[in-house]
Amino acid sequence: MIKTLKRYFSIFKGVKLPWFLIALSLVISFIDAQVGVQSIEISASIIDASRNTISSADLMEYVFYLLLTGICAVFDTYFSNLAYERINMGVRIKLWNKIMHLPTKYYDQDNGNELVSRVTVDTSSSSFYFEVAVSTITSIYSAVVIFIKLFEFEPSLASWTLLIFPVVFGIGGIYGFMNYHAAFKVNKAFARTTGYLSEHVRNFRMIKAFNMQKLELKIAEKLFHKQFKADTMSELTVAVIQLGIQLINCGCIVIAFVAGGKMVADGRLTIGRLVAFYTLAGSVSVNLMNL
Repeated sequence: MIKTLKRYFSIFKGVKLPWFLIALSLVISFIDAQVGVQSIEISASIIDASRNTISSADLMEYVFYLLLTGICAVFDTYFSNLAYERINMGVRIKLWNKIMHLPTKYYDQDNGNELVSRVTVDTSSSSFYFEVAVSTITSIYSAVVIFIKLFEFEPSLASWTLLIFPVVFGIGGIYGFMNYHAAFKVNKAFARTTGYLSEHVRNFRMIKAFNMQKLELKIAEKLFHKQFKADTMSELTVAVIQLGIQLINCGCIVIAFVAGGKMVADGRLTIGRLVAFYTLAGSVSVNLMNL
């Protein structure tokens, strides 16, 4: 693992990394987590007050936090993607410079097939570990913030949510394993297909001159079939995560509305805070699964 990380970070030697953009993205994500929790808490007050007269101040504050959440999401997406694309661009420029200084015999052996995929497809994954690191830090911070708020709402009810954690980590582990292998196969198949097409599009005249259409079609069919299988596996991982989210939501519903319903009946918990608890419990589960 350590050797793999050392090899990975070695590709960034000489590349100017956008640390400021990465840090800015993290700060915005932290603010978004706090704002999201605050908006849910205000919604609980609005629901409880809906029997009488809803306070215009609470309503305006709720709208403000919703708008702020949207703004944070836009800026977070922009700055994070900008940082990742700058990383990819820096590695792409470094790789292209290295390719231009390779011995001439290398070009004769490769014929441009592998080089194209190296510069176009492979470098697009350069920022992968940075994305994982930022996502992990953000998910941990959001989960901690939400979990603190859950215990502020009702400690005994929050303790019940611990029961769904094994399911969350189990589904998250299965999804992570499937997603890693699926992404690897997709990138590998796409790189081979791109390299094949880039080479043969330039040589259509030669293919037709030697009447090699049927042979090339068989080769292309094999490549396209492998890409189809890889893409299908990638879609399957999406189905797994969707199923996992539904199972987690079911667990949150059972905990919130069975155990929480008794607390509402006893007067220990309001309906608004119960709905907010359910929303927060679902959010913390999703954040933990993202780990």
